[in-house]
Amino acid sequence: MKINKELIDETRGVFNYFALGHDDTSQLSQSALEGRYLNQYSKDIPRRNMVASPGADQLGLLLMARSRTDESTEKPTFSVIYPLGGGGKTLPGYEDQTIDKTIAQHVEAVGGTMVTQGKPTVLLAVNTPLTTSTGESESFENFPMISNSTNAFVDRIQQAVDSGVNVSVADIAYNNGADNTLVAAMYKRDMLYKIGAYNGWNTASNTVGYAIAQGYCSKL
Repeated sequence: MKINKELIDETRGVFNYFALGHDDTSQLSQSALEGRYLNQYSKDIPRRNMVASPGADQLGLLLMARSRTDESTEKPTFSVIYPLGGGGKTLPGYEDQTIDKTIAQHVEAVGGTMVTQGKPTVLLAVNTPLTTSTGESESFENFPMISNSTNAFVDRIQQAVDSGVNVSVADIAYNNGADNTLVAAMYKRDMLYKIGAYNGWNTASNTVGYAIAQGYCSKL
């Protein structure tokens, strides 16, 4: 806590941008509690200078992507699509906020903006479960099977790719691994090497951060 506060202090005059991650922030965890204290401590710092979000593994890549944004006159834009189900209101395991908020924070972290019209730099296809909570990837429920909702989601991904849109998939339906039904459906359509990026690992914030950064960097 003390070191993080000192780093926040440096953001008030030394750092151009500071990315603070709260790892494994389940709602009643110590990490989530410390995160609330640190958010309060840093509330005077503009969002253009700092992000404080769930996850830690993705921060280095986010900063690398942001460095490219800072060097460019053209700023990236992002749109988001979800399958049938919880969508943006999904609360991932090991985290204390809904995924739509985490996505918005990570888009800001790379210096991008969210758009709902026109052709974005990256179309973020976020695979969420039918419910608003994520399961574990090693559970029996993650056996690959035919799913109308997954096929409809892959239809939208394929339509975007066929239209020349750069698609980055963030597969967060399960914690710590891919949704086998989604991957099987994309494999059958030969989509895995046509999209800009795919991520489905560890916590949802790690997956989202990598999907945003890799999706953007794949266009550079």
